[in-house]
Amino acid sequence: MTQIETGSRLSLEEMRELNRRYVFFSWSIQNEVEAITIETGKGVYFWDANGKRYLDFSSQLMNLLILPTNHLNYLIEKLMISMEFLCFSN
Repeated sequence: MTQIETGSRLSLEEMRELNRRYVFFSWSIQNEVEAITIETGKGVYFWDANGKRYLDFSSQLMNLLILPTNHLNYLIEKLMISMEFLCFSN
């Protein structure tokens, strides 16, 4: 069962298994990827599920700010403000 089904936190192994099952890593041999399991982030740092802190050098590829849920309300608010002025996008 996943967090969505149970409402509880996923274990590190459950997160890794879901990552292997559903994420495609560019420039990588898929079955050899050992991905970092990100638990949270703030500013230019993120932390893995073991509490190790990393400096986010990949933000130009993947933006960490939209991953942690503590930033979700801020992101939605800013998007709603932008959409008030957006008439057409192609």
